[in-house]
Amino acid sequence: MTAHSIYSASAAGRWVNCVGSIALAHGAPKGSSASAREGTAGHALGEQCLRNNQEPLDFEGEVFEVEGQDIPITDDLAHAVQKYVDYVRGISGVKLYEVRVYYARMLGVPDDEAFGTADCIVVDGTTMHVIDLKLGRRYVDPAKNKQLMIYAAGEADVLESLGETIENIVLHIVQPRVTAAPQTYAMTRGELAEVVQEFEQAVSRAEQAQLLFQPSWAADGFSSTDALNWIDLYLLDGEAQCQWCPAASYCPRLRATVDDFIPSAPEEFDMVSALQLTDGAVIADALNKTP
Repeated sequence: MTAHSIYSASAAGRWVNCVGSIALAHGAPKGSSASAREGTAGHALGEQCLRNNQEPLDFEGEVFEVEGQDIPITDDLAHAVQKYVDYVRGISGVKLYEVRVYYARMLGVPDDEAFGTADCIVVDGTTMHVIDLKLGRRYVDPAKNKQLMIYAAGEADVLESLGETIENIVLHIVQPRVTAAPQTYAMTRGELAEVVQEFEQAVSRAEQAQLLFQPSWAADGFSSTDALNWIDLYLLDGEAQCQWCPAASYCPRLRATVDDFIPSAPEEFDMVSALQLTDGAVIADALNKTP
């Protein structure tokens, strides 16, 4: 099995909203960052403490190695992870930490194209809890969160195949650096099944987009009729899908949106600022495009 999941749960907000992004981003470099490495260290610390009945605060000042770099467990990071650990300990049920979840069968793709790792899954009778630790400083909404719903659907599929019954799903996002208390969203198994159908449809269209995409289109600036038709059918820009997309820097859809909003000549932009941005609808549209 490959190490990379094409339909990764963490990127579901991208490939569900913009089905052409997988084809467009194929081969694009996937960089890392200091924040991402700190997040990886924090998750490793949380898993270790939950498995071994340890306390994150006791690890302050120690170092975790991530991608060949030493990541220190700062006071801020230790306190954030401690809140996650305490929260998980307060939920009753059978607990699984850093669970590799496979959902390829559910989406109708090969096994090595759709899998991910859930921070924590708790099964308490007929209720499944999916708990995610976010160590960033940007609010993440648990309401119908695509990443967590995919994990829930994949794990429920496995448990049901073993004879278990799942009736209710609770999605939890623990984000200590953003909210004082974890945020939750509850849904029924039936509601989750309806969402899975949306995922299946998105994957079907993403597969079509990959079959039709021609890498050579980039050489002529995506100006051919076939390229323009493909863009209209399969690319959709927006904050959720563009923010972490590896193809954002050269995406023709995103570039067109930016070009439409910001004229290339400075004097034209001054005119836009002076004349157009007095209209409330235009201001709202500008704010929506700002991220």
